[in-house]
Amino acid sequence: EYPQIKLSVLSSDDLYSLLRDNQIDFAFSFSQNYLPSAEDQFIEIPLYIEEFLFVAERDHPLMAEEELSLSQLMDVPLILFSNLHLCRKILDGIIKQEHISLNTVFETSSINTIFNFVSRGMGGTIIAKSLFQMQDNEKLMARPITNEGLKREAAIIYRKDKFMNKAVRYYIPIIIDYLEQLHIPLSEQTKDQLYTVSAGK
Repeated sequence: EYPQIKLSVLSSDDLYSLLRDNQIDFAFSFSQNYLPSAEDQFIEIPLYIEEFLFVAERDHPLMAEEELSLSQLMDVPLILFSNLHLCRKILDGIIKQEHISLNTVFETSSINTIFNFVSRGMGGTIIAKSLFQMQDNEKLMARPITNEGLKREAAIIYRKDKFMNKAVRYYIPIIIDYLEQLHIPLSEQTKDQLYTVSAGK
């Protein structure tokens, strides 16, 4: 629709620095409440909250359950992200609060490696729902984990003091449409905030 717009997509563990240095206009990320707050420098618009799932082969005994607790997964061999990944940081924070330990047998930064190992019967994994939805492996099934803290919140983040140019403002409705195509419900408050940004107000 806008052939003259040049789009650059970056991936970084420190999106706040990219925003602070004006290298990006806005970030699509997950709230990281455990990080030091940048106080009033950034605006964060929450988009949606997703739960974490236990994923394993279809014939895994735990797939007979409708939902699982973390205590039920204590003895399961787990293939997990390394402790640098946001999913793992959230999981580690929760198991520390719960005073339990998990049986981690392999760590990797690659989601493809995790799914490959799990589909070979080497164990299960605990990941965010959207990551499971992205995979296309009929050998695997997922079950929700009943823990209020084991969730992550997606958000759009941008600098409060930076002028939002037209290219960025035109992109906001495209994001809303895309999320709705994925059947990800956005609250009316979130939509109002996003459309306000899009209107340049």
